[in-house]
Amino acid sequence: MKLRLLTALAVMTAACCFSCRAHLRLPDGFQPDGGWSMLGGNSGHTGFYSGQLHLPLELLWQFRARGPIVSSPVVMGGAVCFGSLDKRFYLLSVMDGQLQGSLKLKSSISSSPAMAGQTVYFGTEFGDDTIYAVDLDTGDMRWKAEIGDISASLTLARQMVFVSSGSGSFHALSAEDGSELWWFQTGGRVNSPAAVDGEMVYLGSDDGFLYALKAESGREVWRRQLAGAIWWSPVAHEGCVYVGSFEGKVYALRGEQGEVMWSYQGEGGLSGSPAMGNGRVYVGFDDGKLCALDATSGRLKWCFTVENAIPSSPLTSYELVIFGASDGTLYALDGETGELRWSYHAGRAIVSSPVAWQGQIFVGSMDGYMYAFGEGAEDSSAIK
Repeated sequence: MKLRLLTALAVMTAACCFSCRAHLRLPDGFQPDGGWSMLGGNSGHTGFYSGQLHLPLELLWQFRARGPIVSSPVVMGGAVCFGSLDKRFYLLSVMDGQLQGSLKLKSSISSSPAMAGQTVYFGTEFGDDTIYAVDLDTGDMRWKAEIGDISASLTLARQMVFVSSGSGSFHALSAEDGSELWWFQTGGRVNSPAAVDGEMVYLGSDDGFLYALKAESGREVWRRQLAGAIWWSPVAHEGCVYVGSFEGKVYALRGEQGEVMWSYQGEGGLSGSPAMGNGRVYVGFDDGKLCALDATSGRLKWCFTVENAIPSSPLTSYELVIFGASDGTLYALDGETGELRWSYHAGRAIVSSPVAWQGQIFVGSMDGYMYAFGEGAEDSSAIK
């Protein structure tokens, strides 16, 4: 583990020649509280939504970006934010999907942003490799930080932004000014975001190790070698960590010591991050199976099979599990039995993970559309 303070990153402030004042504007009545603030809805990336979702869902609106959407959105206080492979970052109104503005950037965006208050944080890749912090109230950039090879989603916790790099490094930045607080080097590429639970950060790498670090210092607490590269985010929940390897093996570990509690070998390789809900771990495989495992024992509860791989990480609630698949369909299953309850077919594959806010579902697709579903639109003109 290497540690350095306030170095190496090119941190720029709002005084730089960047302003999105004329490009982004918050929806009327924006309230910076609650919502789905990052990938998985929280720093542990559990994917759990505690509100009510009523079926059948109806399409409320759809917004077309200029390119495919693989990033999962964040939704807070009436605003929907997401990036696209068209090299743009978008801000929409939750109510009707109206564009509130967009930023044209140098590189595409495949990772999910994170949001706190009126500040949104997002990263670009493939040449730009920069983390941006934008104040949505003033329209100004608060800071930017250049880190090489960014493709993983951002994790926001403890007033820090955690950033993974394909170079094998992992960085903790100050959410206030973007200064580097510490960094950690693994033995392989780091393609997935870290999960944060209390004082601990859990990080997977291509080198096959799951690392546990102290959030405030980056000090390594333990590392555990698993069977294969770790490409997707761990899930941290109530002192346990759930993670899958590229070869399709899912593990549950104790967060304090890294002891393996159980493992489950899927019939296909893993396609996305797992999700938690109601004592079960839900995980999708590239053989088209979405499986529910008992979180305590790892025992298989049920599997639901679709025709193609499931790259979308599930969204869970008290009753449902919702996920997208490469066949272009968004599925809603009964979380207890795995029975199909509802589905919607989009134009192309759904890689973006669905999110929930105030009874609505939001998800992007490779067809370039951001979709919003709910109990019904009062005005059919909202669908555009």
